[in-house]
Amino acid sequence: MTSAPLEPSPAAEQQARVEQLLRDAHLQRMRQQWAAAEALCRQALELDPDETHAMEMLADLLAGKGSIDEALELYRKAFEKQPEKAALEEKIARLVLQKGEEERERAMALLTLESPKRAGEQKRSAVIAMLLSLVCPGAGQFFLGQRVKGVILFTAGTLSLVVGIQDLFLFFLGLAGLLGKGKPEPNGILVWLGVLGISVWIYSLLDASAQAGKPRKGM
Repeated sequence: MTSAPLEPSPAAEQQARVEQLLRDAHLQRMRQQWAAAEALCRQALELDPDETHAMEMLADLLAGKGSIDEALELYRKAFEKQPEKAALEEKIARLVLQKGEEERERAMALLTLESPKRAGEQKRSAVIAMLLSLVCPGAGQFFLGQRVKGVILFTAGTLSLVVGIQDLFLFFLGLAGLLGKGKPEPNGILVWLGVLGISVWIYSLLDASAQAGKPRKGM
């Protein structure tokens, strides 16, 4: 009397199905049918989420098409289950280096794109700041956000000019021999105040131009 053949268990059937899917995936990969190979690997992982060969093959395919983050996650999961496999560790290291290089290149590209914009903004800021300082000492600094310096330059420059500009003008007329008889002699102290006012004005212009070329917060 012959015994009936044993039916394979559901677990064995599932394992056989997973192995078949991986063989088909490998075949599609050899044919460079990347999308088909990826789909087969994902089917295998749906049946057996702990299948390390499926993880590694899918990670290889993802890394090949540039899906670095997902590939790294799969490599790391596979490595946790097979810490003795040096090839997985090497693949992880290579992808980490590749990701770092891509992030560096992305940052450099963003800087390159923003540089002309920043340069244009700084140029406009310099022109506006110089024009404001030309009208009034300290106004350029106030425009650039340096309010304390702007107030100091405005106070020192404007007061000195208001008080001393007339005597400074008379002093220059006297040097040129154009000061007529009977004209009041310029006051020496007021002349120096006028010189101080002009100096502060010139400094305000130069400083506004220099400060406008520097990066500011919020830019």
